[in-house]
Amino acid sequence: MSKALNLVRQLPYKSYTRKMIGYLYAISHGAEWIYDTDDDNRPIFGGLDTFDFADELSGVRFERNHSDPIINRLFNPYLFYGRPDMWPRGFPLEYFSQHNHTDANFRLCEVQKRAAVQQGLVDMDPDVDAIFRLLHANPTKVSSEHFNRHAPPIILGQKTYSPWNSQNSLFHRNAFFTMFLPTTVSFRTTDIWRSYFSQKLLHLIDEYVAFYPVNAVQIRNAHNYLKDFEDEQEVYLKSGELLKFLDEWKCSQMTTANCAIELAEQFGKMEFWQEGDVDLVKEWIHDLIQIGSVQKMDNFQDFIELCDKTNVTGYFAVADDAMLNFWQPINLDMVFHQWGTKSAVSGRGPWWPKFVGQAAMENAIKMVKDERNCSKICQKTIEEYQQRLLKRKIINESETAFTEMQKFQNWTVSDVPVNGYNLGPSAPGSRAWSLVKFYSENAAFYHPVKLSQIVSNLEERYKYCTTVVKAYNKVLFKNEKFENGIEKEIY
Repeated sequence: MSKALNLVRQLPYKSYTRKMIGYLYAISHGAEWIYDTDDDNRPIFGGLDTFDFADELSGVRFERNHSDPIINRLFNPYLFYGRPDMWPRGFPLEYFSQHNHTDANFRLCEVQKRAAVQQGLVDMDPDVDAIFRLLHANPTKVSSEHFNRHAPPIILGQKTYSPWNSQNSLFHRNAFFTMFLPTTVSFRTTDIWRSYFSQKLLHLIDEYVAFYPVNAVQIRNAHNYLKDFEDEQEVYLKSGELLKFLDEWKCSQMTTANCAIELAEQFGKMEFWQEGDVDLVKEWIHDLIQIGSVQKMDNFQDFIELCDKTNVTGYFAVADDAMLNFWQPINLDMVFHQWGTKSAVSGRGPWWPKFVGQAAMENAIKMVKDERNCSKICQKTIEEYQQRLLKRKIINESETAFTEMQKFQNWTVSDVPVNGYNLGPSAPGSRAWSLVKFYSENAAFYHPVKLSQIVSNLEERYKYCTTVVKAYNKVLFKNEKFENGIEKEIY
């Protein structure tokens, strides 16, 4: 590795977690996938070729209602592959006797995204905890456990959980930032804690974990089962508690990198690991940024890559309560912002004290000011935004884009005037709930739009059909044109 990395110097000597040096080496050399294994495992039955490398695939998916008790959202891969008497290391023991997912929602998906982490099952001596080994130990025989090789691969959906290990796992680059192995827990705990830590972060970016039928065999190195039992105490005692915490935790940060750090800090506070690992996660993230992997951790990276592949040069983001008349031309080079006194809202407004207000604004400004988070393209965008604010005289020469972002009187409500009449938030008649009263085919878009009264009121639904639906019908099916009602001077 050409750059000095902080994590490498701080990892314990003769520690299993020094695997992370190998991860960083592979990532720094442009790896798309990383296969994580141990020295007593070897691929069989097709090995790595049985994993899925294409972006999309058809197959089985495990889904449960997100409000179901957590016992119902746990997945036991050994049960799925024909061994209801077994559980993987890290499975919360308090749930095992009552756990069953034969009534779960197994979906057959024609097209679904490939999993970012793929765990293959292992024959002969699979990964079970010391309790299982002590209960089934036979000193006269070599372990020879087997699974159903004909059951298909399965992807676990959102809010479902299962432990997985570091012995036969494939990681896509989108999951690289979750590969951190904690150093302040025991050798028998580190990869299990990693698996749960990883799953929560993957769910935040719409990535998933999958299990695959046997594609490796383990002839296990010599182990002392009682020593393993001692090393697994945290796994036995804290797995259930850790899962409950993860299921309820919500990230307050703007990037997955910062979410990883926030979650690491919470693990420290909950004593799932010690403060030393909190510091190491920060170094891990720093090193990933240092070697240029940070862009893979952007929530929108997949979307940006899709735009690049399809020759899309930009995209237009609107709020979830906006209505866009797509047939109206909009100058996408224009800075969208309130104009005129009618659409200005004085004061900070009711949203400012909430997490989407001042706190979100401060986080956004902090993020884009940090060159580690804001790429050259990001910085160029901020500069261009500032120049257009100046051009429209929204700011003066002594102000910046950040100055404007922090002005308290501004809401993110930008309304396009129609035929010279500004339908601003302060317009009479509670416009947010009166779309049919103010609607015009000649408008570009409306925001905010609330449809609850239209849904619940028959007369309002009729008006909606004779205005909004009628306009869309004319454009989509009759190819009619409407007047461009946008005031030219605002450009």
